[in-house]
Amino acid sequence: LDGDTRGGAVSLSGLTLTQGSSVSISSGGGAIRNLDASLTIADSVLTGNAAGRDGGAIFHRYFDLTLVNTVVSDNTAGNFSDGGGVASEGGRVFVISSTFSG
Repeated sequence: LDGDTRGGAVSLSGLTLTQGSSVSISSGGGAIRNLDASLTIADSVLTGNAAGRDGGAIFHRYFDLTLVNTVVSDNTAGNFSDGGGVASEGGRVFVISSTFSG
C-alpha cells in the first residue's frame, strides 16, 4: 500500500500483510508506505515484510500513526536503515494493545 493523501486520514482494519517488499533499495515501507496523512491500523498482522530502507513493515511520514491490537513481527529494513518494524519521520506514534517481535 502506498499512500499520499496530503493531510487526510486513512484507517485500515482486519488485514494480514505478509511478504511485502519496497520497490527499490531507496524506498521504505515493505507493506505500507504512508506520506503526509494520519494512519490508523487496527486488528491486523504485518509479518515477514522487507524494505530497502526504513520501516520493514511501515514507513510513515508526518501526522499521527496509531496501531491498535496489531501484531508487527519478523520484518526487516535495509542495511544502515531504521525501523525493522516501523519507521516514523516527523510524526507521533501511538501503540495500543499491540505486539512487536522479531
